[in-house]
Amino acid sequence: MRKIKLVNKERFETFLSITTLTILLLIISIVPRPKSPIEKWHDAIDAGMNWNEYMEEVK
Repeated sequence: MRKIKLVNKERFETFLSITTLTILLLIISIVPRPKSPIEKWHDAIDAGMNWNEYMEEVK
C-alpha cells in the first residue's frame, strides 16, 4: 500500500485560520445590527412624525 502524504502543518493551520475568519466575516455581515436611537428618530422623521408622536411611540 502507498503511504498517504500529509499536508504541511503550517499550511493547514493557515488555511484553517483564513477559512474561519472568512466564515466569521460572512456571519457578521449577514446578521443585522440594531438601530441606534438617532437612526430610529431619523426613520420617524422620514415617516412624518413630530417629536411628541415619536416619544409616545417609544414609551
